[in-house]
Amino acid sequence: MVGELILLGIGMGMFTPPNNSAIMGAAPRNKLGLAGGILNMMRSLGLIFGVDISGLLFSSLEHRYLSEHGFQGVAHVFRNGRIPLDLKNHAFMSGFVVVIGVLVVMNLVAAILSMMKDKGKVDAEALAAAKEFEGV
Repeated sequence: MVGELILLGIGMGMFTPPNNSAIMGAAPRNKLGLAGGILNMMRSLGLIFGVDISGLLFSSLEHRYLSEHGFQGVAHVFRNGRIPLDLKNHAFMSGFVVVIGVLVVMNLVAAILSMMKDKGKVDAEALAAAKEFEGV
């Protein structure tokens, strides 16, 4: 698990700074505060909704798997001693694999869309501010 977390940290470190820079660089100089606020708000909302929707999908699939195997309406899967451990593991994996698959597909679509965007389109005011900054 440590290796996966290290890989996640490297990926986020490679993506976040250039993404933030591109967003802030595309904003007009007089709207940088607004752009920064919206960037942070969207990042927070993305994390919140990403976790919530992933959890909803996971728990729905886990409970469906348990229902199909004779355990309907289970409220606390892992504290429930009636459910065999092997069945709990299969129920967990049935939800986990789908959630990870959906997230991988969403990331691939986002990467493709990001590569397709017009890289040459820069706000003239933002370009002037960047040139002014370089001259300082």
